[in-house]
Amino acid sequence: MDQRFIRTARVSLAANLSMPYPLSSRAQSRDPFIGATRIAGNHRDVLPNRGLGDILRMNAGLTQVEENAAMANTATIAKRTGLGILVLALLALLYWTTAYPRDRAPGFYLFGSAGDESVEDWTFANEVQLCTLQVYAGGWRPHAINLNCMATPEGDLYLSCSVCDRKYWASHIGTDSPGRLRLDGVVYPVKLNRVMDSALMDQSWTARVTKLQNFRDDPYNPTPDVDAVRPDHWWTFRVESRT
Repeated sequence: MDQRFIRTARVSLAANLSMPYPLSSRAQSRDPFIGATRIAGNHRDVLPNRGLGDILRMNAGLTQVEENAAMANTATIAKRTGLGILVLALLALLYWTTAYPRDRAPGFYLFGSAGDESVEDWTFANEVQLCTLQVYAGGWRPHAINLNCMATPEGDLYLSCSVCDRKYWASHIGTDSPGRLRLDGVVYPVKLNRVMDSALMDQSWTARVTKLQNFRDDPYNPTPDVDAVRPDHWWTFRVESRT
């Protein structure tokens, strides 16, 4: 509220309490909060004590009915504003869910056809350039990314993660961590485990190099040489069906 207006109201309050003044019948009829008693002989009005709210309404020229209407209108505007913000937030979430992940930008919840049957042979994953993985950050919030996935000739599925100690999603993978994997529009419930065995990591790396020979000219996913050596910063995760 304007400070000058408040100071004016306080001065008016002091005047009402300490300095009686003539009160017209028009003022009395206009503001029901003003009561006065005529003192015979001096024709001065003695005003009763009143609160700051009464004085503010008197200075603004508002009756109690008008003040209540103004407060109701303010509450309606606040409710409509809150509803509008909620609608915009839901639309933004829907766009984020349907348009992302994209390139290296993460997404939210994955939509797609449900692949509820348990998968033992994942070799069909080698026909898809990138997989889309959804993990649960903090155990509850969906977090989706695009990344390389590759299957060995035996049908075991692995995820590829370069410089993985800096990857946000990888920090949320523990033992048998639940996730969802989308391949060619189908979403499969899976469980994830980091592979630490050197021999299994070599098998996963070989599967990655072999698969990427079939997908070239991608600036975000360059094709490695066929004799590329597995770097120390590279991690891999085993993917299995979760039923």
